[in-house]
Amino acid sequence: MPFSERMARMIRKGPAVAAIFLVGIIYALHLHVTFRYEHVNPISNVEEWAYTNIAANNFLRFGFLNSLFLQDHSTSPYPEDHPFVYNHMPAGAENAAAVVLKVTGHDYRWTRFFFAAFMLPGLYFFVRFAQLLFSRVNLGGAPLVLFAASPFVIISHMEAQIHSVFLLLGFAPLVWLIEHAERGGRWRLWCAGTALFVLGIYVQYVLVAAIVFALLSMGTSGS
Repeated sequence: MPFSERMARMIRKGPAVAAIFLVGIIYALHLHVTFRYEHVNPISNVEEWAYTNIAANNFLRFGFLNSLFLQDHSTSPYPEDHPFVYNHMPAGAENAAAVVLKVTGHDYRWTRFFFAAFMLPGLYFFVRFAQLLFSRVNLGGAPLVLFAASPFVIISHMEAQIHSVFLLLGFAPLVWLIEHAERGGRWRLWCAGTALFVLGIYVQYVLVAAIVFALLSMGTSGS
């Protein structure tokens, strides 16, 4: 193989290699801080972590039906103070966190590992969505969008149960809908619909709105 062709191939693979290296470093940092700090760490959003786990523990202590699956953020030990429900945001993360805490025996480290793992397929679909858009204008380097997202945003999503599944639930449906339009496959529609339903009951409304606008844009563009 000529040297120029080998160099061209290496350059084409460069963005993917750089993105994999970035994700590897960030995920290693997440593992380090999770192992070192059981609850919160210097890169945690303490408010989000506390609210999520307070509500999750109230589910386990007083039952899911006591608040009709809505968040109960009261810290009172007395049953008569529960539930004071919060209904401004979806309660999917708190319900899921309660289940995972129950399964892991209230091991917060394993719970954080579990939720952070969803970021890996989520990052894949985020990049895949960028690739589908870039391919329409013959533009390469889609994996570099992870650098535009910034490493801090990525690890912040890993550290929060309410955000860790967003990329997966938000961008996987976009990818499946585009691929369905191009290749067919009814299973893509079913998977996209299921993911969007879970997105609506799990992720905060601001992020849900971003995906809704993306869907509307895809519809008007004929994707």
